[in-house]
Amino acid sequence: MDLPKELEGGAYNIPQICITLAALAYDSNTELISELANKSLATQANWSLAWGPVDNGSNRVYVVKNGLTNEYVVAIRGTVKSVESMFIDADSFYLAPLPWNMGENMISDGMSDAWTHINNMVDSKTGQNLYQFISHFASNTTVYVTGHSQGGCLASVVALWLAQTFNHIKVYPITFAAETAGNKAFATVYQTAFLFGGLRVFNPNDIVPMGFADIDKIKHLYGSEPPYVACPDEFKAIINGLESTLPEYVQVIRAYPLPNAFIVKVRGEVHFFNRTQVFFKQVEIQHSCFSYLHLLNAPMTNGAPKVWPPVYINA
Repeated sequence: MDLPKELEGGAYNIPQICITLAALAYDSNTELISELANKSLATQANWSLAWGPVDNGSNRVYVVKNGLTNEYVVAIRGTVKSVESMFIDADSFYLAPLPWNMGENMISDGMSDAWTHINNMVDSKTGQNLYQFISHFASNTTVYVTGHSQGGCLASVVALWLAQTFNHIKVYPITFAAETAGNKAFATVYQTAFLFGGLRVFNPNDIVPMGFADIDKIKHLYGSEPPYVACPDEFKAIINGLESTLPEYVQVIRAYPLPNAFIVKVRGEVHFFNRTQVFFKQVEIQHSCFSYLHLLNAPMTNGAPKVWPPVYINA
């Protein structure tokens, strides 16, 4: 699958459409419907709501259908907690079996619980859960599964569930800023299912995709001070602790590091008392779905600042 930054004729590619739909998963129901009708977005008003959105716990899922191609996208939002909380989430300290195919431990407890939340969702309009809704799709229907951040991580799990459950549809996971869902066993099963059909898109300066397989890389961001800010010693200590206690996570295949990554310069003095705050300002910018829209050359969705990325970070 190719990821050109621009396509001839003004059309947008599937990754640009998927990051747009992943970003819209953070919107309210009213905003989502309004944005799906917005012809200036990468979705170009070609995708209409077919199922959901449904919320359960901290998870949200909705499904859209392209009226021109009959393709579907399952868009997933994970937790809306802060980036910092993802790295102290106790659910990542233990592995569980795939909940629909019980066997050896493969995915984090957090992802197992989140899949259960999704499996229990029922759309009030169709009266169906996601399994029932997808079971009625015509043969060879294309279904993309997407999400940003923990929504992207969960999308990899949901995509594998769909691929192992339904043999009449074609499933393609396209995730953004996703941390690792599981261990080597999960990555191997995932590779078997999506050797040519999956895509994991990440910003090389985003710490979330480094968790938890490449967590040591976080300690070497984002350069020297000034004009940037280095990883604080106290956060390095947290990472050291995680490295010694977490299970061995492995990222899934077909990684696509986004080109033209940036680091926002810091304006002002960085010192002991503000280093952590400034560092996490950079972290939030790098992880933002707006940065992924920017790096993929997709139009900004509702709520984006007028200027993105920011010109500087105030220390």
